[in-house]
Amino acid sequence: MKYSIGIPIAHKTQAAALVYIYLDGFVLVTHGGCELGQGLYNKMIQNVLQTLMASLHPIIRKNPKGK
Repeated sequence: MKYSIGIPIAHKTQAAALVYIYLDGFVLVTHGGCELGQGLYNKMIQNVLQTLMASLHPIIRKNPKGK
């Protein structure tokens, strides 16, 4: 993630996200970033998908048809 200039204090430029995973498979991601045309929403979606698929890959491999 890129941070805005003009904030020299390191703890104010830290990024965080909260991910909710519901029992029906719905995923909700909240973050404190502002979408200003830099593609922040796309980056967040890509990071969540990459992380979740890495942890779900063994399960999908055992049961590829989802039954």
